Amino acid sequence: LSIMAADDGFYTGIAPKADYILSITEASGEYRVEEYNWLFAAEHADSCGVDIINSSLGYSIFDDPLMSYTTAQMDGNTTVVSRASKLASAKGILVVSSAGNQGASNWEIVTAPADVPEVMSVGATNRSGEFSFFSSVGPNANGLLKPDLSALGSGTALIDWDGQYRFQNGTSFSAPMIAGLAAGLLNADPGLTKDLLFDLLIRSSSSYEAPNFQ
Repeated sequence: LSIMAADDGFYTGIAPKADYILSITEASGEYRVEEYNWLFAAEHADSCGVDIINSSLGYSIFDDPLMSYTTAQMDGNTTVVSRASKLASAKGILVVSSAGNQGASNWEIVTAPADVPEVMSVGATNRSGEFSFFSSVGPNANGLLKPDLSALGSGTALIDWDGQYRFQNGTSFSAPMIAGLAAGLLNADPGLTKDLLFDLLIRSSSSYEAPNFQ
């Protein structure tokens, strides 16, 4: 949140003057109920007229093995949260999602809902613009190019939960950078549709002419 909204005189977020709705979707442990919480939160956000959802979450493996997904199910159509994200996108909301931090694990690829074609999935780079080893890669299970963009996710400056300034690693910190950028573009041109905004963000990438699965 600080990456987007903070403005304390020392640290300024990317879009501190935007209006924010905060939704808690996490539950005790890791279970699929969180995906349904995400769906309810997105529905509430839509009822409030939001333009952008930033989601620093990714679902793959749960505490109950019977609930866990496989990499083959990261197809943008299977998981509850992916289907919810598709609905939000269909309502005209730009959904910006962390790609996931599974790049150095056996899982490796993007987690839901970053597997959705209409979702702006965001990977992580370091300050030199190089791929962060932990960042989940593409493609999704259907061979779709993912992530859509990458931003600073290694050593990202933020205000932590205890009010301290820290540098942290994760796609949870690169995604809000892109969400904040999207908010700035939308503020500059309120007539932008979700699809035009998505396209502008993609075209801003240094790798637009030669994208890759990182």
